[in-house]
Amino acid sequence: MITNEQHQLLSRAVIGELTTDEALRLKSLCLENPELLDEIARHLTVERLLTPALRDVEGKTFVRELEERLKHEKVASLDDRLPMLVASKLKREKHWRQVWRIAAVLAILVAGAYFWFVSREGAGAASVVRAEAMTGDDARSISMGSRYQDGARLNFTAGLAELKFACGATVILEGPADFEITDRWHCRLFQGRVVARVPEQAHGFTMDGPRGRLVDLGTEFGMKVDSAGDMEVHVLEGLVETTPQGETKARRLKQSQGLRLSASAPQDLVADPAAFITAMPPVSNRHSGFVHWSLNESAVPFKNTGRGLSEGHADLIPHRKSEVDSLPQAVTGRFGKGLAFDGIGSFAESDFHGIGGNAPRTVAFWVKVPQDFMPSQGYSILSWGSSIEDGAAWQISINPTEKEGPLGRLRVGVFNGPVVGTKDLRDGQWHHCAVVMYGGPNADVSTHVLLYVDGRLEPAARKAVMEIQTDTTSPKSHGIWMGRNLGVPKAPAGSFFRGTLDEVYIFDSAMGQNEILRLMKENKVQ
Repeated sequence: MITNEQHQLLSRAVIGELTTDEALRLKSLCLENPELLDEIARHLTVERLLTPALRDVEGKTFVRELEERLKHEKVASLDDRLPMLVASKLKREKHWRQVWRIAAVLAILVAGAYFWFVSREGAGAASVVRAEAMTGDDARSISMGSRYQDGARLNFTAGLAELKFACGATVILEGPADFEITDRWHCRLFQGRVVARVPEQAHGFTMDGPRGRLVDLGTEFGMKVDSAGDMEVHVLEGLVETTPQGETKARRLKQSQGLRLSASAPQDLVADPAAFITAMPPVSNRHSGFVHWSLNESAVPFKNTGRGLSEGHADLIPHRKSEVDSLPQAVTGRFGKGLAFDGIGSFAESDFHGIGGNAPRTVAFWVKVPQDFMPSQGYSILSWGSSIEDGAAWQISINPTEKEGPLGRLRVGVFNGPVVGTKDLRDGQWHHCAVVMYGGPNADVSTHVLLYVDGRLEPAARKAVMEIQTDTTSPKSHGIWMGRNLGVPKAPAGSFFRGTLDEVYIFDSAMGQNEILRLMKENKVQ
């Protein structure tokens, strides 16, 4: 039986608050009571489980850990026979030096068990490096610093998560995803998209899917699995061995090669880098400069009320295509007044030339698209740059071209390189939209642009590979247009946006979801 004194000493030992005298007393009690050593092992097991329990708000990870621990109860505790052997030894050995030697062994064993549990929890099979815009069953437990043991399974409906495996491999998961961390060298994708980047020391990193297995031989590949279990392998760099289900011989795929695995025979593919998010948006701690048009003025021009970006040089002036066309009209907005465009000839222009080159940026606004909206009225919500060269334009629209993605969705194009979202905005309701480009060398529209609608990260229905080099300096570039298609300078019919805009912001940094949500709810910048 464990006494109150022993329980108190156990508790203080687990949290590391034993005094020297208390430690000597606990050591003495362990020698006298064989049950006490088992109790210490159980306390240490519970202590280890507290970390995943507190991290896992819904309790799923904790329950899985507990079930596994119960299945292997004897493995989780110290050897059941040890206290009996020690007690027997103590009866046989009366000399005080032998007693202290055995007590020291007990102390080492207890400490060893504790540090084994702690180190196992601390290392884990994989940990979260970054998480962005997570939603779904496990979203609340997937955050920076979260650690996972062998067999952990992650299931979320939207967002991005970057995981670092203990072997050195890094993966970026894009929701919706169902993903298992098998162990530090091995994972399984049940559904979703994932990109793995594998350094030399982690060659041999293995990823399973419903239709086969991938073994990395260096250095970057993507896998996607659809709801039917069919999977695709895309080698972005290096070499991968792929073994289709039911086959014993592996196929080697090199850079730019791919393979589709389904119920039928494997099919060769050309690897598509645009199918994956290959980099996470960086975390920026600097204060953003921004331009802001509230569109609340009763007289024009509409003033820029932002700070730190083109101050005094970003007034917005209403225009019309010809004298017979109408100017944009002031109407009720999401906050105060908004500006309505007729899709025929009304637009607005600023002498601010926008963010150039591959510099990071965020464009956020409220938009209301009518239910009877026609595809020809999709261009353009906001644009700048030039349309002379690929990648030199920056234009945000309601997608008007079916061949480039589903109609009526949020779209950002850089001339011959669009990204199209999935939510249909043609419902006559206000929606908050944000387009984030996180910039840097080799920034392209497929891997460095994220779309948010009503604060949620949009899965991309369509992407294209196109390097972003927005032109803000050549004679062909011009200030920002609102409501007019950048691609057709002479603005023929079908080149104007129809709908209402409010609270338009342009930032010179890549904003995260939390910042976007705050802007959406409060309509102000911290």
